[in-house]
Amino acid sequence: MKNIPSLGLLNSYDGHRNSRTMIKEVNFWSDSYVISGSDCGHIFIWNKFNGNIVRIIPADEHVVNCVQPHPLNYPILASSGID
Repeated sequence: MKNIPSLGLLNSYDGHRNSRTMIKEVNFWSDSYVISGSDCGHIFIWNKFNGNIVRIIPADEHVVNCVQPHPLNYPILASSGID
């Protein structure tokens, strides 16, 4: 087995909540953004390079567990909660 050097923490994406559910899915949206749902019912979009929140979108009355970008990078997101 090859030893792979550790890169350490490259970036941190803060602001969303994960207190009521066990798992949150995180995805990359194009080459520039990281997206995730939150237990507050919003979708969070971060700048991948600096970790700043770009946008917070209301998506559900309770929890957003899954967020998927359009496969061809159109500006469309699909989300689901636990309803």
